[in-house]
Amino acid sequence: MDRLHADHEHVAPIHAEVDRIGRAWLGTGLLCGADAGRLRTLLADLSTLYSRHIEVEEDLVFRAAAQALDSATLEQIGREMAARRGVEVLQDVSR
Repeated sequence: MDRLHADHEHVAPIHAEVDRIGRAWLGTGLLCGADAGRLRTLLADLSTLYSRHIEVEEDLVFRAAAQALDSATLEQIGREMAARRGVEVLQDVSR
């Protein structure tokens, strides 16, 4: 769990830099060579980190949560995660 938390802290400034470069690119319509290279590096780093991070979440955290928590609690956690990300929760039609 400590590693997952550390991952979240580690990516915050990376996301901020990606956002800064992306907004500048969108604002001017131009992306200089240095920014393009930096953006490629940042996105590759995020991709690598998230691949490992998601693997740990799915293999350990989600599996443990599914065994320890009831479905209503899991659904509430999912809704809270979606809200933090600004994602619409769709109703499960398989019930």
